[in-house]
Amino acid sequence: MMLKKTLFVFSFLFALSLIAYALLPNADLIFLIKLVALSLGITLLYSLFYYSIRGAKKGDKVVVVNYSFIPSFLGREGVLMNDAKVGDKVKVFLDDGGEVVGVLESYEEWFSPHKVRLIYEERKI
Repeated sequence: MMLKKTLFVFSFLFALSLIAYALLPNADLIFLIKLVALSLGITLLYSLFYYSIRGAKKGDKVVVVNYSFIPSFLGREGVLMNDAKVGDKVKVFLDDGGEVVGVLESYEEWFSPHKVRLIYEERKI
């Protein structure tokens, strides 16, 4: 999930590096390598700190699991119904139409969405 965003940011910064190299007179190969290194560094900082600053917002995709030690790919998918930080109580609208209440366990990672540990599920009869 985060992998797409990270690749987009790196591609954008890499393109800017190539444009800067092409437009600046007397730019040598070392200058291009420094620009690419700067692009990579900014991209890594982006992927590490983006969600800790932004948090999880209403409408973000999540995976709901029963216990915190369960891997996120084994959970049920849903959408957040309120903004939250890690440890906050959240409401999730599941893909099957149900609603659950849980705690936001972790933010989105490179290959998985936000993870929510289930507290309460309303069952329909």
